[in-house]
This record gives sequence, structure tokens and C-alpha cells, in this order.
Amino acid sequence: MAEKRAAVIQKNFVLAYILLVGLPLLGVFTILDAGRGLVPPPAVSGEWDLTVDAGAANTCFGPLTAVTRQILTISQSGTAVSINFDRPQRFTLAGTLEGNRLTGVASFKAPAGTCPEGAAMRWTVAVVGEPRQRAIEGQFFLDGCQSCAPVAFRASRRPLRKRGQ
Repeated sequence: MAEKRAAVIQKNFVLAYILLVGLPLLGVFTILDAGRGLVPPPAVSGEWDLTVDAGAANTCFGPLTAVTRQILTISQSGTAVSINFDRPQRFTLAGTLEGNRLTGVASFKAPAGTCPEGAAMRWTVAVVGEPRQRAIEGQFFLDGCQSCAPVAFRASRRPLRKRGQ
């Protein structure tokens, strides 16, 4: 009787082991196999040195082009991106990263007399280069505003600051 009981306990133990260890492992390997072809979006978060095309700088874009060289901060969560400009005044743009292309639309108040009321500012960016030497190139433009030419810009990642600096 004791031998029969031990055999049942051993059988139950093996069954419990298969259910509690084997099935989760099977699930993990299935998920890993399904995600094998996924490619993460390029990492663009951090501080960047922005250079605006000085020849194209105009009054239509106000704070974005008032300073031809400035620092911008990019925050990224997956494909959602937020770009913060600190000078000459604080301004934030939000956008979406698809592959190596970053696009966004912002409500923007152009100076009076330059564009139709409520013209949306769009921006497109191409992420170029390898992760350690990554750069972004793009342009700002206003929808339906023929008097405001697009403004080209380029940014390169700033070197990481060491702790204590």
C-alpha cells in the first residue's frame, strides 16, 4: 500500500512539474520565436546640438529659428517622441518614430500676417548614421502657408556628460 501511495505521489509530482515549469517554458519559447523578426526603433533620446539652416531662417517659425545653434532634448518611449527646445523660449514638439523617420504636427501660432490663422506646423526628420554617430536631419514647414518657406535643420547627439560635471 505504501508503494502504491508513493507511486501516486510521484506521478502527481511529475504532473505538477510539467504544468508549473514545462508549460511556462513552452510559452516563453513560443513568444521568443514569434518576436524573432521584430526590429526595435532607433534610440534617439538624449541631448542634441541643433543647427538651423541660417540661410533659410525666417520670422515664420519664431523661437525655433531665432537661434541658429541650440540644444534640444529628445525623450523617447518606444515610437512616441517628445522634443524640447529650451531657448529662446521653452517649446515642445511631439511626434512618432516609424522606422528611421520621425514625423509630427504641432499647433503653432505664426506671426500675424504671415500665414492663415491656425496653420499647423509639421516637421519631418530622418534618423541617419550608426548608433554611436547618429544624426537627425529634417525640416519644419507650415501647412497652407506659401509665404513661409520650409526651414532645414540638422542635429548631432551631444557627448554624454560624466557624473559630477
